[in-house]
Amino acid sequence: MVISDEQNSEIRKIKIDFNKGMQQAIWDGRYELTSPINFNTPDFDNPYYEADKGAMAVPGKYVAQIVKVVNDKPENVTDKVAFTIKSLNNYALSPKDQQKQNALNKEIAEFRRVVLGSSDYLGHLKNRIKYLKAGLNQTNSNALALKKDISDFEKLQTELELKLYGDGSLAGREFETSPGFVGDMEQMVYYTWAQTYGSTGDMEAKFVELKNLFGTHYTKIKELKTLTEQIETKAEALKMPATYGRLPEWK
Repeated sequence: MVISDEQNSEIRKIKIDFNKGMQQAIWDGRYELTSPINFNTPDFDNPYYEADKGAMAVPGKYVAQIVKVVNDKPENVTDKVAFTIKSLNNYALSPKDQQKQNALNKEIAEFRRVVLGSSDYLGHLKNRIKYLKAGLNQTNSNALALKKDISDFEKLQTELELKLYGDGSLAGREFETSPGFVGDMEQMVYYTWAQTYGSTGDMEAKFVELKNLFGTHYTKIKELKTLTEQIETKAEALKMPATYGRLPEWK
């Protein structure tokens, strides 16, 4: 089932079992997730667990359509059926404010996609360096020259993680500390997406601040990417055993 907004932009897809008889599909009124893809199993036994959610759709007009995929090709099963979302207290944004909030929600969702994806990629780089560091012990002594490059990576990585995620060591000992850039962003997202009355001026100002700040962090991640690739090139020249994310050269 494909949900689209009044501008005919797809905002959510819900998988329905392909069986005979009456089928029921429920949309929770939220946009598609833009956070990194993962295969984590939800921990419903944890009372503090909360599933990741997309932006909440504001009151207004939407359409739904059933689409099936046969031989990897999508086919429309039904026409588009229009419906209206209304708030329980009959509060509704004006059409102009609704368009503004929808546009803001989409912009925030895209920003969150890039921020969380970049954070995920930083973890990927760390994993590649971990394998390279372990590989130093399985290569000739010339590979020890890479220790300086790896130390440079780890220093830059630690400084960046402190800005992105705050001081986890202090937080673990119950000291008050900044949540870091990602924590600030998630707080802004939560309070903007947790209601349909429209964003506040404070949250919009926070979003502008975060966008202006992120460029510096993104540049640092790209620098770490370049440094990782340089270390991997040197490791391959030294015939180091294969490491995570590195394709050995073959001529």
